[in-house]
Amino acid sequence: MMIAQRPRSVTIDSLLPTLESPSLTSKRKPRSSSYTVLPSKATSPTPLEFAGRYKIVVVGEDNCGKTCLLNSFSRRTFTMDTAVTYDDGVSTIRYGSKQVEFVMWDLSGCSDYDGLRIELYRDTDLFLVCFDIGNSESLDAAIDIWIPEIQFEEPNASFILVGCKHDLRQEYSLPTSPETSSTISPEYRHTVSKSKAEQVARDWGAKDYIECCAKTGYNIPEVFKSAAQVFLASNEDKSNAYGFKGLSMFRRRKSNDTSEIFYSSYESSTPCRFYPSYATKSYLRRASDAST
Repeated sequence: MMIAQRPRSVTIDSLLPTLESPSLTSKRKPRSSSYTVLPSKATSPTPLEFAGRYKIVVVGEDNCGKTCLLNSFSRRTFTMDTAVTYDDGVSTIRYGSKQVEFVMWDLSGCSDYDGLRIELYRDTDLFLVCFDIGNSESLDAAIDIWIPEIQFEEPNASFILVGCKHDLRQEYSLPTSPETSSTISPEYRHTVSKSKAEQVARDWGAKDYIECCAKTGYNIPEVFKSAAQVFLASNEDKSNAYGFKGLSMFRRRKSNDTSEIFYSSYESSTPCRFYPSYATKSYLRRASDAST
């Protein structure tokens, strides 16, 4: 009968020769008893200069991409559902060393709301006139309807021309089949060229022209970076006793501008596409009084 032997106990003292072997101790670095306290790099953040709160109204034909533009900027979301609407609200951004607040309104292009839409143009600081790059008729509507309307109702307000759905120009320019590589899709004939849109922006006095795509996120921050530039340039003009006029946005874009937009917060107000409740009640009350 074999009796199992208990394993031999191992003590720390028996392991010391192994731990102190030259192969291990040679890799050790001498431990120093002195140390240096490095100065702390933590500094209090520089307070931002509040540049003001500005009202931005987005106009354009229905389904041109204006609601997706706002959702992509403020919520970082994109959806193909045309029934999804944007909630009016406030976006706070940091542009350089300044803090700017945007109160953004998404107005319907439906003719049923013409009276209400014009009423809500009041006190607008900047318009974003949007059109669909893949549909030249939406640019025609901007020329025939939207730009003349906002310039008549709010002659002192500035506007930026925004070409939405930038991806459609490239998509429509692809050949219809590999065998006919020289033939492009029929939809491409209805796309708007960048040079044409830039010419429209210049002819109508836009502060800038920007192409963007809410689906891919292309140039979305640039739209609101340009808006911040318009506001800051306007503040400089008002504070300059000699009436100095800042560079146009077309020239600024070609300069060495390395400023960035940093999103700070977004406050959503009453879920309503065109207006908050107080504006609706005020307008309807005045309309009722006028009819009586």
